[in-house]
Amino acid sequence: MAVWDKSFWKATAERVISTVAAALLGVVTVDGLSAANFDWKANILLVVVPGVGSFLKCIIANTGGTPGPSIGGQETLGTRVG
Repeated sequence: MAVWDKSFWKATAERVISTVAAALLGVVTVDGLSAANFDWKANILLVVVPGVGSFLKCIIANTGGTPGPSIGGQETLGTRVG
């Protein structure tokens, strides 16, 4: 059963943002740690594609029967107690 509530979208956004940030760090590091000389047009796909992949993984995982963006049900979303 897929769950498309606020907690799912928050968890998905957290995964996508962290994936894009890690990809950006990798690209900037390989490009010489120079943000001033960073060629955005040449490297934007190297940053965006992993984020799209992360987003699609979350969507696919949520349709697999366990509510949440984790494949295999290692992390499920539920109501917070307390």
